[in-house]
Amino acid sequence: MDYFKQRYTVIWADYRGHHLSEMPKKTEALTVENMGRDLVCLLDELGIKKTAVLGHSMGVNVVLELFRTAPDRIASIVLANGSARSPLESLFRTNIMQTIVPKIYALYKRAPKLLNFIWSLQGKTRWTSAVVGMLGFNPHLARKEDIETYVRMVTEMDMIVTLQLLSDYERYDATAWLDRINVPTLIIAGENDIIIPREAQEVLHQLIPESRYFLVRNGSHCPQMDIPDLINLTIDRFFGEVYPSPTSITSSTQ
Repeated sequence: MDYFKQRYTVIWADYRGHHLSEMPKKTEALTVENMGRDLVCLLDELGIKKTAVLGHSMGVNVVLELFRTAPDRIASIVLANGSARSPLESLFRTNIMQTIVPKIYALYKRAPKLLNFIWSLQGKTRWTSAVVGMLGFNPHLARKEDIETYVRMVTEMDMIVTLQLLSDYERYDATAWLDRINVPTLIIAGENDIIIPREAQEVLHQLIPESRYFLVRNGSHCPQMDIPDLINLTIDRFFGEVYPSPTSITSSTQ
C-alpha cells in the first residue's frame, strides 16, 4: 500500500466478519459470493466507476465474484496465489483437509467457546508462528514480525469466520466461466507455494484469455511478504503496460 499510494488511490477492504467489518447476524452469509457483492457496494459508496482489482489467496475468488457480478466496473485484475475452485482438494498437496475441516466445524458447533479459546491461544504461541512461517511463507525471506502479525490477526477473529468460509470455499468453482474475463489479467504464483500449489495458478492462466503469468522463484503462498519489492515492481510494470493511470486500486486478501 505504501508503494502504490504514492501514485494511485489505494483502497483496502476488510471482508464481512473480518477485523473492522462487523459480523453478519447469520454466519451462513459469510460466502465468497456475498463478499464479491460487498465490493460492488463499496465501489458504489465511494463513487468509483472502474478500478483495478488485486486479490490474494481467497481474495482471488472474491475478485472473480466481483467481476462476475459487475464486469463493467473492472479495468484490470491481479490474481495472486489463488485457485479457480476449492483449494481443499490440493491443500498441502493432499486432500486430507476435505475430511478434517467438516469434522472441526461439527466440533465447533458442539463447543464453540472451547474451540474459540483454543483458537485464540494459537496467536500467542511461538510454535504456531513457526509452523505457519514454514507452511505459508518463505521463512528465510519473510520478516518474523510480519508472520507473527498475520497469525495474531487471524486468531483474533471468531473461529467460525474461517470455518464457514472454508466450508463455502469447498463448493466454489469458477472454471466454467473464466473464459469470459476480457480485461488485462496478471496471475502471480509462488514457486514453493504448498498452500495453493502453483499448478492451480497455471490453470487460471490457461482458462483466462490472454492472461499473463509470473512465477516468483523461491516464493511461498505469500510472495508479497517474501519479496515485496519484486511483487510491487511486477504489478507496477503490469499497470504501466495495460493503461497509463488507473483511477484506483482495490485490494482483496485473506
